[in-house]
Amino acid sequence: MDKPRQRRHPVVHSNLNLLRETILYVSSIPLWLYCLFVIYITSMTLLNINTEFVQLARISMSISRTDYIDMFKSVFYFIIVIVIFFVVRFIQSFKEEKL
Repeated sequence: MDKPRQRRHPVVHSNLNLLRETILYVSSIPLWLYCLFVIYITSMTLLNINTEFVQLARISMSISRTDYIDMFKSVFYFIIVIVIFFVVRFIQSFKEEKL
């Protein structure tokens, strides 16, 4: 009989295509910068910090501070409705399991 030994698992060797990965990262950089820009403008607007850059960005996007606040109120109300819906569904499913 053969002596027991560890099994050899197949190893996958892969070489990433350096050009493809470079293009992917370079093309995603502008998207991340835009996201950071939007987060910065939104947070400064909601905190009522009016720098020249923030005002210029809001004017170029033609969005006022009240528009931001109204949008966040709407999102907040929508989230409240969703949470209430899920809580009610959870309670209903819990009651059905007891029957």
